[in-house]
Amino acid sequence: MSYAKLDKQQLTAWMAAAQKGDGESYRLLLDTIQPVIRRFVIKKVGALGLDEDVTQECLLAIHRARASFDPDRDFEAWMFAVVRNKIIDVLRKKQRSWDKEIGNDDLLATIPDDATNSEEESLKDSLEEALADLPADMREAIEMTKLLGLSTKEAAKKQGISPAALRTKVSRAYKILRDRLEAEYG
Repeated sequence: MSYAKLDKQQLTAWMAAAQKGDGESYRLLLDTIQPVIRRFVIKKVGALGLDEDVTQECLLAIHRARASFDPDRDFEAWMFAVVRNKIIDVLRKKQRSWDKEIGNDDLLATIPDDATNSEEESLKDSLEEALADLPADMREAIEMTKLLGLSTKEAAKKQGISPAALRTKVSRAYKILRDRLEAEYG
């Protein structure tokens, strides 16, 4: 069944059935989401040649985390959160291995002698922490609209609220993030 033509509630139903031991539902779910995850991974990791490995890592992460899925929530939002976190983990692990492959002297010769890189990474880490500290509904609203690129209408529908309520939620989340980052960085 094509993902585009699929009723998104079917994914939730398949995962709920899989949690109860229905192997056929689980196979259908994985077969359906695998190409979607692969396209998402390619979009995020680009031409690093890691797409197939990262896709498999994401499917394993979903498998390992399947017990944490709440059938009363939207499967797609949960899936993309798991996938996004796995992509970050894999890229960090890959970066550490790349850093080990390049000697420190070679590495220093290729990096400009300024603090810009470390400042940007520090800000990125702070932003990730701030996002993680947001209430779940606000974090999901930000992830769906800003990270996954869903429209306000689509994200509101997934959260079961009106578009106006979603915009308010995103606005409040931005304020919390802005206040936290301003407190940290001035």
